[in-house]
Amino acid sequence: MHKVELLAVGWERVLGGRVAQSLRAPTLLSLAYHRVADNVACDDGLISATPTELEWQAAWLRQNARVVGGDELVTLLRGDTALTEPTVCLTFDDAYVDNFAAGLALARHGVPAIFFVATGFVETSTIPWWDRLAYAAKHTARRTLAIRSVGGHGPWTLDNADHAAAAEAVIEQLPDHAHEPCGFAHDAPPVVRRQPATVDPTARD
Repeated sequence: MHKVELLAVGWERVLGGRVAQSLRAPTLLSLAYHRVADNVACDDGLISATPTELEWQAAWLRQNARVVGGDELVTLLRGDTALTEPTVCLTFDDAYVDNFAAGLALARHGVPAIFFVATGFVETSTIPWWDRLAYAAKHTARRTLAIRSVGGHGPWTLDNADHAAAAEAVIEQLPDHAHEPCGFAHDAPPVVRRQPATVDPTARD
């Protein structure tokens, strides 16, 4: 099942009562997002929600749970404050450009979030290796994709009739370290530091 479909099922269960019921007790739930978009040029599997879906998710969370940002989360994890009510934190991985609009949407609802920024890619023309693979699979005219053996895995031949599905399949087939032998590391930033940044909905320009 596609990630977006899984998310839709999950949120249907939230509204249907399963997760909502668990949120009646003191609970800390982390919701992880990557991209917020209707469609992307690279890996569709990274779309966690559309902008419209994020809007109603934020509105629902605002009404049904306490949503905490980075500072509050740290105090909870340290035990400085007690978990006394349903609590949710939202995290966004890799800080794609669409996350900026997502942050503004969350701020309109007064919902904080934690963004993990891959700072090594900021102000560069480099994109992550998985997006390069997905872009190539989605935009090639080839009907089949031949992938050589990588890290003791493969080789593979994939049907590329469905470009989006093939793009996801390419990435899923490769081991975590595949970006090194695939030849996509030569122009990548030597160090990518992931640093959290919290959107404060009360902050003003």
